[in-house]
Amino acid sequence: MAALQLAAEFGVIFTVPLYFQITQNATALAAGARLIPGLVAYAVGGLFAGAVIARTGRYKALSLAGPILSCFGYVVLSYAWQGKSNLFDSFFTIPGDLGSGMTQSASFIAFSAATDKADMAVAVTGYSVCQQIGLTLGTSTTMAVLQGHLRNTLTHLLKDDAEADSHAPSKS
Repeated sequence: MAALQLAAEFGVIFTVPLYFQITQNATALAAGARLIPGLVAYAVGGLFAGAVIARTGRYKALSLAGPILSCFGYVVLSYAWQGKSNLFDSFFTIPGDLGSGMTQSASFIAFSAATDKADMAVAVTGYSVCQQIGLTLGTSTTMAVLQGHLRNTLTHLLKDDAEADSHAPSKS
C-alpha cells in the first residue's frame, strides 16, 4: 500500500510544477513553490499519525484513512485545476499530501511492529526498495499518461486544423 501511495504522491509532486509552468507560464521557482502547502501537509500527516499511534498503539484505522483521504484529495485536485488555477488553488494539494504522510507513517510503523528485531535490517531495506519502486512507478506512469494525452490532443487539434484548411476557399 505504501508503494502505491508513494507512486500517486510522487506523480503529483512531479506534475504540479509542470502544470503551473504550462498553464500560467510560471518560472520553475514559482511553480515549485506551489508544492510547499502540500509538502507541509505531508509532514504534518506523518507527525499526526505517529502521535496518534504512540498514544493509542493502533495504526490500522490510519492505514485505511490515509489512502481514502489521498484519493479524495487527488479527485478534488483533478476537478479543481482545469487550466485556470490561482495561488489559492495550491492548497488543493493538502488533503492528498496529508493522507500520504499518514499512510507512510502508519505503514512503516505497522511494518516495523510485525518484524522481528533480528530481521529488521533486511526488512527495512526491502521496505525502502518498495518505496523506490513506488517512486519510479509514479513518475513513469504519470509521464506515460501525460504523453498519451498530449499525443491524442495534438492529433485531434491537427486533424481539426487540416479539415478547416480543406474547407477554406482557395486563394488562387
